[in-house]
Parts: sequence; C-alpha cells; structure tokens
Amino acid sequence: MAALRAIENLLQKGDGGSLVTRAKQLARLERRLQACLDPTVAAHCRLANLRDGLLLVQVPSGAWAARLRYEQPRILSCLRRAGVPVERIEPLVLPPQGAPQPARRAHPISPTSRATLLSAAGAVTHPALSAALRRLAENRG
Repeated sequence: MAALRAIENLLQKGDGGSLVTRAKQLARLERRLQACLDPTVAAHCRLANLRDGLLLVQVPSGAWAARLRYEQPRILSCLRRAGVPVERIEPLVLPPQGAPQPARRAHPISPTSRATLLSAAGAVTHPALSAALRRLAENRG
C-alpha cells in the first residue's frame, strides 16, 4: 500500500506530473481524432503521438495507411477546426501482435521437376546456387 502511495506521489509531483498531463492530452487528442475519422477507418487507427505539428497515427497495415493518407485533407481540416495544431498526418504501420502465422506446408515436387532441378544443379558452376537447387529438388526449400 505504501508503495502505491509513493508511485502516486511521484506521478502527481515533479516529472511524473508532466507525464500524467501528457497522457491526458493524448487521450483527449485521441478522442478528437476518432471523431474526425470515418467509423470504418477509426476502428483501425490509434493515435501514437503529436509533436511539432506532426500527428503520428498507428495503423495495422499498408492498406489502412493508404486510406488514412487519402482522407488526410479532410481529417486535417476537422482537427484544425477543433483547435489541434496539426500540419500533417503520418501513418505508422504496426501490425497487431497476435498469434503467430501458421507454418506453410511444403508442396510436393513432381518427379519431372525434381529431375530438371537436379540436372540444373549439376550444370551450374556456382556452388551456392547448385546447393540451393539440390535442396529445392529434395523439397526442403
């Protein structure tokens, strides 16, 4: 319990107070940003930071980054009307951290393809290429 009070005191006073203030400012800005976004876009955008007129917005993929860039003039106008000192918006692509992607299964190589790969491996003079062709022929990629 005393440790919690010490942390609370640290956050309320000194440098911690500015951290709490900044977190509250960013939370208000996040709400303003979400209000300016189309609902389908808003579901995929999170405020990352605002510094020197640059608004960084986290998106899960390049497709959502493109959509955000496309709507940037309208979003900037909306945010400026709300009093946000923003000059430009930059998407920050950060894919969600979730379950790992399933391993790809190797597809079997036909006997004809295997013979062709082994023949090519024997004909090339580059050792690394020859080894790669042999691995591919053995279906080890």
